[in-house]
Amino acid sequence: MEFRLRKIEYNELIELFAIRTIDELKSGRECPKLNILLDQDGIDLLKEVQRNPFELEGYWTKSITDDDILKFSSENNCDKDLMTIHVKDSKRFFQLLTEIVNKALYMEWLSWPTDEREYCLNLLRRIWLRMGPNDFNDVIAFLKRQLAFVNNNWLIDLRLEHLKRIDKFFERDVFATYYVSHTYDETFYNVSFIIRNTNKGESSHSLSRVRYGLIEENGQQVCYIYALQNIKHPYKNSVIERQIYKNFGNNNYSIHPNQIYTMYLFLNELQKHGITKVKVPILQVLNYDYHEIMYKEKDDVTERCDKISELKTEKLLRIMEVMQELFEDFILLNDLDTLCDTWNYSFNRLKKNEKIMIKEKC
Repeated sequence: MEFRLRKIEYNELIELFAIRTIDELKSGRECPKLNILLDQDGIDLLKEVQRNPFELEGYWTKSITDDDILKFSSENNCDKDLMTIHVKDSKRFFQLLTEIVNKALYMEWLSWPTDEREYCLNLLRRIWLRMGPNDFNDVIAFLKRQLAFVNNNWLIDLRLEHLKRIDKFFERDVFATYYVSHTYDETFYNVSFIIRNTNKGESSHSLSRVRYGLIEENGQQVCYIYALQNIKHPYKNSVIERQIYKNFGNNNYSIHPNQIYTMYLFLNELQKHGITKVKVPILQVLNYDYHEIMYKEKDDVTERCDKISELKTEKLLRIMEVMQELFEDFILLNDLDTLCDTWNYSFNRLKKNEKIMIKEKC
């Protein structure tokens, strides 16, 4: 039996958001507790869906109630100590969410069959984990950026979960695998790298994973790098590991050589596709991995944000300093851009007199 993907309807998403998502956000399930307040157009929209509930054969959802609407309509019903999203264009808010869900659902479906409603509810609950500090001031801009990220999937191409040979490392092949991320991850897409020599039958060696998003800005493709993470269950080859240490271990930045080589490979892949600008966001305020720090520590909000930045983002910034030694004209375009919460970089090809001789025999 052929599995066919069903798109989530606009009214369906609004109904699910009103009867499920808002309660999950207020309860703190998987995401730190969060308030969302709609403008009057949003309240009217909820009332319209209440009068004309979503109907589809084989699917059932309870209708929106007056109590559900009240959760969006009055600051008196909000916990003043929680972060609050004020939606100033509710129709656009729900339109963007619907487009994001359906595109992400389709990309997920290319990898494996997915229950449409379950995926929709998961994404509606978790997408806020990706917000930066200034995104709370303009949630529409945040959603537009997320839509651009999920739509810009050309780097993945048709290679979902298939190895792509991209380089050589001491007579071994280096492969990249592009994946669609889980809804709780920092980005919609990620890439991981592995070193193999199938001819000799030796064990493989896993590198790290980069979580990224591509977007067009001012007519140029720009790559946002949100995380560089170790593989949970990596393959290990002690010979390859020693060679990586020999080539990438002599750095003063306290960064694991695996991660340096991973970023080296990823930037080289970007450069092959004509992408020479990257941005490193300073933090995602509600990020899944760090929300306990945000809400259980007694420090004020600024100190909590500083701690998250230190744990996660500063490592990326230190890696970017290492990259300056490996690429031509790798420069910081400007100081921290507080408007979009990013550090902005530009780079060129690998240096001709590069110190790393990764294609030579050990």
